[in-house]
Amino acid sequence: MKQSQLGANDLLAHLHVVSEYADEADVAFAESCLGAARSYVRTHCNVTDEYMDSHDDIAIAVLVIAGDMYDNRGMYVGDDAPNRTVEAILGHHDRNMVEGEVEQDALV
Repeated sequence: MKQSQLGANDLLAHLHVVSEYADEADVAFAESCLGAARSYVRTHCNVTDEYMDSHDDIAIAVLVIAGDMYDNRGMYVGDDAPNRTVEAILGHHDRNMVEGEVEQDALV
């Protein structure tokens, strides 16, 4: 399956959530997790959607990442450890140590 074909019901099935019992908020959050997982893969690997769709194993990675996002919604997980998924995503966007980035971003 191509990653672009994955929908909320695919993620819910991957998580063993019966879609008939999922409410609108569950479905909407599942869609958000899929979108965020796709964005993460694009940024982390510096690839396009076309590239992602040409490799079936990326669909599995998107499901696993989205599933982790769905299951671990809190900033801290077990023993007050930071959520590593959140840290990885924010790491892709961190401009704290890049000179001039703050000023440029402020103009947007």
